[in-house]
Amino acid sequence: MPVNSCSENGRPGFKWGDAGKCYLYTANDENSKREARKKALAQGLAIGDIGKGVTMKTNLDKMIQDHDAMKAWHEEMAKFSAEKMQDHIKAANWHASQGELIKGIMNEVPLDPEKKVVSIPTPGGAPTPTSGAGKTAPTNDLPLDPEVKKADLVSLLKTYEEQFGKFDVDVESIASFLIND
Repeated sequence: MPVNSCSENGRPGFKWGDAGKCYLYTANDENSKREARKKALAQGLAIGDIGKGVTMKTNLDKMIQDHDAMKAWHEEMAKFSAEKMQDHIKAANWHASQGELIKGIMNEVPLDPEKKVVSIPTPGGAPTPTSGAGKTAPTNDLPLDPEVKKADLVSLLKTYEEQFGKFDVDVESIASFLIND
């Protein structure tokens, strides 16, 4: 049913359908006219004529259902995000340990490029690599030749690349960065 024009006591108005209440407005007052039309439409909505048989309760029930579904989706996304965040924290910690491992190896590179480090220090462990015939590698007490250290580090990084795949940056740049070259 549509909004129909009506009148009472000589005043114009609107009503829903043929039998609805007549909502009066002041003639030549657009705001008053608009409010009367809104009230007639609200009456049609309240009795369920608007929405092709869909009642206000049906619309509200659908809205509740939609909000419950969105809430469940957001809760699932929050749970998934928290799990992924833990994965990223673990990965970041692993990369930090690898950086510390490389720094530890770098500090233990022997002066003589012919002598290779036999054991590799582990993150958090006491690095005690030996070189050559059971000799302890040089420590920070002796000044190391930066070119020898860099060459051994480049060699170590190239070996790593052969086993595990290429770095995003060339090994020379990584070595220079690590030794503040």
